[in-house]
Amino acid sequence: MTRNEYLYILRKNLQSLPIDEIDDIINDVASHFDFGVEEGKREEEVAKQLGDPVDMARQFIGVTPKQQSDTYTQPSKSSIPVWLKTLITVFAVLFLAPLVLSIYLLILSFILVGICLIIASVLLLLAPLLAPLAPAFVSMPLSFANVVLLVLGFSLLGIGTAWLSVFAFRGFTALIRKGYASLSLSLEAL
Repeated sequence: MTRNEYLYILRKNLQSLPIDEIDDIINDVASHFDFGVEEGKREEEVAKQLGDPVDMARQFIGVTPKQQSDTYTQPSKSSIPVWLKTLITVFAVLFLAPLVLSIYLLILSFILVGICLIIASVLLLLAPLLAPLAPAFVSMPLSFANVVLLVLGFSLLGIGTAWLSVFAFRGFTALIRKGYASLSLSLEAL
């Protein structure tokens, strides 16, 4: 730890003292660094000899580690009954789970629509080849340019739908995880 870091930490931990007293303490400790550097020691060595700046600040303030541990109080337990926590959890499972499941299934259906559009475009591209095998498959003659444009449109629509659906799936999953973590923390706080 350098001189500046040491003095900064010490000053921050002495904030409860008057400013004049803080300045005197900082000047004294800074002079220790000056003497140590004059003797050929590095700032890190002087800082190590002086000890932890937080402990030094406690000594100047008059708070010993034992007094500090005595003043620590356990966080109070909540007065919310267990049955209310259980009721909130049951509500979340019964009402939110079906909503989440339906949104996931809707996104899955969009992914499947995208895949079906891609398959349809491939079949449309192969339609002239399949026409002799199934004459009802191609009901009207299409020019090559029309077929290419339809294939391109269906393919792009399918890829876009599938990609956006996967993107929505990931975003919704992140949102659900964040909400679940928040709900868990709220229930623990109760």
